[in-house]
This record gives sequence, C-alpha cells and structure tokens, in this order.
Amino acid sequence: MGFDASASESDFASVFLRAELLLDQGRPADAAEWFQKAVALNPDSDAAHAKLALSWIHHEATYARAQNAARRAVELDPESSFNHGVLAIVLLNSSKPGQHQPEKEAQTCADRAVELDPESSFAHGIRALAFLRRGRHREAELPARKALELNPDNTTAAQALTVVLAHLGKKEDLRSLVEWQLQEHPNDDAAHVSAGFQALHDGRVKEANLHFQQALRIDPSNEAARQGLLDSFRARSFFYRWYLQFSQFMRTTAGDKAQWVLLGGYVVYRLTRETLQKSHPGLAGLLGAVWLTFALWSFFARGLGSLLMLTDPFARAAVRASERWEGICVGGAVLGAFALFSGAVLAGSKDGIDAAGVLALGAVPAACAFANDHVTWKRVFTAAAAIAGVMALAHTAGFLWGVDSPLLDAAGLGAVLIGVAATWIAMLSGFRL
Repeated sequence: MGFDASASESDFASVFLRAELLLDQGRPADAAEWFQKAVALNPDSDAAHAKLALSWIHHEATYARAQNAARRAVELDPESSFNHGVLAIVLLNSSKPGQHQPEKEAQTCADRAVELDPESSFAHGIRALAFLRRGRHREAELPARKALELNPDNTTAAQALTVVLAHLGKKEDLRSLVEWQLQEHPNDDAAHVSAGFQALHDGRVKEANLHFQQALRIDPSNEAARQGLLDSFRARSFFYRWYLQFSQFMRTTAGDKAQWVLLGGYVVYRLTRETLQKSHPGLAGLLGAVWLTFALWSFFARGLGSLLMLTDPFARAAVRASERWEGICVGGAVLGAFALFSGAVLAGSKDGIDAAGVLALGAVPAACAFANDHVTWKRVFTAAAAIAGVMALAHTAGFLWGVDSPLLDAAGLGAVLIGVAATWIAMLSGFRL
C-alpha cells in the first residue's frame, strides 16, 4: 500500500483547522494537543509550530516548550513576520522582570516582524508590548497607535495603548479609548481591564472593582484583572489611594527621572533642616518627621492596603499566599509601629519613639521584596527583609519587656541601617515609582 500524500495533507488541514478553532475559543490546552498532532503530520509546517507556541504560553510549565516551538517556526520560515512576532510574545511571556537578555531579543524579533511586514497590525502591537516591557512608554505609543490604525479590533494593541496613555497622563485620550473599547468590545476582558485601571487611577474605586470582576467572569485566568481587582480592594485604604495618585503625578511630571526628583527633594530637606536646626529646632524636628513620613509612605501604602483587604471576605478569596503575607508582614509592622509611637508620645518615652522607628524601618526591605519582581533584587530584598525583620522584632520585644542590652541596641541599629539602605536602593533604581 503506497503513501497517499493528498490524504496526509487533508488530514493535516482538518487537524490544523480544529486546533485553530480551539485556540480561538480560548481553550489553549486543548488546542496544544491538536497542534501537536498537526506538527506530527507535517513537521515542516512553520504555522503549526508558531500556533503551538501560542497555545503553550498560557502556563509557566510549558514556557520552555513554547520557546522551542517558536524558534523552530522561525527556522522553518525566517521571512515570516508572524513567526518573529510569535517568538517575541513567547520571550516576553516567559521572561521575568530584570531578565534583560530575553527582553532585548524580544524587541529585536518585534522590530524584525515590523520590518518584514510594515502593514501587520499584529507586528506593530507586539512591538508596542516589547517597548512597554522595557519601560519605554513614550516609544510604545506610536506602534500601538499604528496597530490600531491598521486593525481597530486589535485588543492587544488597545490594551497596550491604554497603559501608555495612563502612564503619560493623557487622560482625555485614555477616556476616549476606553469608551471606544467598551462600546466595540463589551464582552472583551481586555476592554474591562483597561476601564478598570482608568477608573482606579481616577479614584472611582467601586466602578473599577466592577470592571475587574466582569473581566474575570469573561476570562477567569486573566492575571491583569485579578491584580486590578486586588488593587481596587487595596484602594479602599486612603493610604493606597494617595499612593496611586502620587505615583501618577510623579510619572506625568517627572517621567523616568522620578527617582532623581525624590533625591533632589532629600537634598533640599537636608539643607533646610540644617538651617532650621540652629534657629528653630522644634520646627526642624517637625520637618524631619514630615520627610520621614513622606519617604516611607510610598513603601508602606501597598502593605497597609493589603492588610485592609484581608478584612473583606471576597477579597480574601482572590488573594494569593504572597499577597496575604504582604498584608501581615508589612501592614502589621506599620500598624504596630504606629501603635508603639502613639503610646510612646502619650507616655513621653523617647526610647518608645525610637523603637517605633526601628520597627517601621525594619519593614522597608519586606515592602520592597513583596512589591518587586526583579529576579536579582527580589532575592536581595528578601534576604535583607529576613535579617532586618528579626533584628527589629528583637529590639521591639526588648523594649516592651524592659530588657536593656547592648546586643539588642545593636540589633535595632542594624535594622535601621538595612532599612535606610533599602530605601536608597529602591529610590535610585526607580523600583517604587
């Protein structure tokens, strides 16, 4: 019995079409099985490898396989804009913040995709995402707009442009874009995520909450919607609302130089304090307290919001273990420090005020560890948080129990030094803003 090439091609076509249908229906796991069958029938099909890669990028366990499939697609047809775009998506999805090499390669692939097909909305949209991932918001705006010009139904580009406009503070453009998204795609989860973040940054917390819930009803696996929902619960805390508004203000006024604005503010504060110290020592002390509150508030706002979020039954069902621990460790430490400070002020205890400061500064590395995903720095902050946390708790316990020990004093000093170092590292690297 001879080999029937036409039958094989027919089988491949039917299997491939079924796999595409499953992918379009939002069933990537099922689609991956059928694309694997398509690859088995035709190992030289670059389209099958590319679509298989797209099916595998939804789960971390299959990221490596997705990369292999995408690279194979590019090998089979290096002149395909789509294949380069798929490889860019896979690299962006599978890399973590701080892994610069995959991000640069993704940018190169996206640029190549646009070069091969300048009229591809898909390619321009991926190029916008690559710029966004590297924090280059202004450069992301043009390809995002071009993608929507070529295909107004490109929801990926629309969501990318939403992020860009929010970051750049173009409120009217953002409002028009979000309204258009909801009108044209009322059942698209990305449209509701965009609307949710716009409402959140405008201070309309309840409206944001509803949009994020709707996005999760449409696609329960939408991580952006889940994070937005948690942020909307955190924003019930006025600390976190102020933090969001301040972050937006710094982005629109200082852009990528926000950390240097804060550094300049610190220099001005130090010079002013030195001047006031001689003539108005009381005013200098008040200025110091105000600056310390301002400097640490951006670190603690999210932790306080997370702690408040744990009091809501619905929010508790949506949080992950790390977010729960963030509320307990950071929010709990801040509330403990505030209670200790208040009691010390009423009792006129200078040692109590110092202990409150130690406890608060000792929580800064933990706040940095929970809030940042940079591969290297997250590990550094986690180690620093463990050391500073033990030192701060030991010092606080010693004060509460009336234990006077040079070792505990040294522990308190160590916690303060680690906390101060963490604030400077975070500020100079731009992590918090």
